[in-house]
Amino acid sequence: MQGFDTAEMAESSTSQNTVNTHRRSILYRTGFKNTQKLVLAVISHGDAVKWH
Repeated sequence: MQGFDTAEMAESSTSQNTVNTHRRSILYRTGFKNTQKLVLAVISHGDAVKWH
């Protein structure tokens, strides 16, 4: 699975700092250690992924 890295996401209209901040916030709130694990959980379990 391949997604956009921070620099690619920031090219559109937001800064790299904003992208990183939101990514860290989402990972913290879901309890996952990295984006790949979060994406796999969402694909596998959908709405069952819990937010803190």
